[in-house]
Amino acid sequence: FRARDYRSDPDLDITEELNSHLALKVDELMASGVPEEEAWREARRRFGDFEGISAAAASEARSRERRRRVRDQFDTLTQDVRYALRRMTRMPGFTAAAVLSLAIGIGANTAVFSVVNTLLLRPLPFADSEELVRIYTSYPGLSPWGSSAYPDYLEMKDLDEVFAEVGVFYDILAPVTIGETPRMAMVEAVSSNFLPMLGVEPVLGRQFLPEEDAEPGRNPVAILGHGLWHRSFGGDPDVLGRTLRIGGQPFTVVGVTPEWFGSGALNSLASDLFVPVTMASQIEGSRTSRSYTQRTLRTYNIEGRLQPGRTIEEARIRLQLLSARLQEAYPESNQDRSYRVVPAEDVVASPEIDQGLPLVAAFLMAVVGLVLLLACTNLATFLLAQGLHRGKEIAVRLALGARRNRLVRQLLTETVLLGLLGGGAGLLVASWSLNLLLGLLPNLPASITLDLELGLDWRVLLFTLSVSAGAGILFGLAPALRSTRPDITPTL
Repeated sequence: FRARDYRSDPDLDITEELNSHLALKVDELMASGVPEEEAWREARRRFGDFEGISAAAASEARSRERRRRVRDQFDTLTQDVRYALRRMTRMPGFTAAAVLSLAIGIGANTAVFSVVNTLLLRPLPFADSEELVRIYTSYPGLSPWGSSAYPDYLEMKDLDEVFAEVGVFYDILAPVTIGETPRMAMVEAVSSNFLPMLGVEPVLGRQFLPEEDAEPGRNPVAILGHGLWHRSFGGDPDVLGRTLRIGGQPFTVVGVTPEWFGSGALNSLASDLFVPVTMASQIEGSRTSRSYTQRTLRTYNIEGRLQPGRTIEEARIRLQLLSARLQEAYPESNQDRSYRVVPAEDVVASPEIDQGLPLVAAFLMAVVGLVLLLACTNLATFLLAQGLHRGKEIAVRLALGARRNRLVRQLLTETVLLGLLGGGAGLLVASWSLNLLLGLLPNLPASITLDLELGLDWRVLLFTLSVSAGAGILFGLAPALRSTRPDITPTL
């Protein structure tokens, strides 16, 4: 006989039990001389709320049945895992080879996904980052995502009905002298409201004051990036008030950014210093103060924060109206110029470059996916051959009444467990690969400091878990289905 799980119907069982109880009471009343119809009424009256009690009892019975099934499933899974572990210990060579093959394939997938996660999926580290937007100037026939002029930024600051704040930043590669040693460093010239707009609070010192970016060349103050603070000042808490030279000009340190903040320009870049935007002309000797009034000099990047409740579509409409007004007022510099706005979360480098990043990421994931597929194919072939040697064992189980789906589940438990072990080893491979990649970064120009946190966060761990379980099912399903369909009589 083929064994079957017996599952009762809680509602039917409760109804039959209560009706039986009522029938016994009716028989008792009728035996004492009460007519049948009156006996049923009296039995129901003495019993109470039959429907309510029936519903409550049925609900409790269903709850107990669910708990029993979950317990049974857990017990079955525990048995399957124990059996799978025993089989692995009997075949250490195959287990080691399978785990190593999967570790290479899963590790490669995890490493590549970690890079994709860092560049494309991880949200911005700023509070309410969904309110942040990037604003670009469109050049007809050239680029729809160009930089803007400083007067454009001043005009946009007045659009306070849609923007809570509008800030500007400009990246400069400049010589910085700390002590006696000059070195090239990445300097980010920002408006006084830029860091507060992003929610960046200095760990030491203060923000830039509004008056410090009001007039060009008047306020030589600087905020140190957290990395430069540790590299060049040893994390000295008394660094405030110290003087350093940027582009040959003396600047006074007034603050230090927190460790989690790298740059307002690129998520993967760590700026060494921040200065008021009106000091850029002092750092770059070729520039003059006219760059802050000249509408044709478009080298500044603009970022804004929407007012709570405002949408990016409303911002686009206001910027279109501003563009039309400026084209009419300044036809020589603003003719056919318009503004485009996109969520800051959608920007990695620039919208033009970012368009190709998903394709590159998909290509890399496809390449490492083929490596994992090849490993799974090899393991599936080996399991099919192994299934021939287990034919008698499986035939005996089927003859004794085991169901085919139960055997398939047990065989899949073995392969999924192999996949999870390979995934655990794959995390080590991925961690080693990422450390190797990070070790190559110092070979980049010394003035460029990348801030790539290629860590194994919850997205990467969830991806690895999914790939590991999926790989176990992928290379185990076909052998499991093939092995559990033997011709029982000849096999026995």
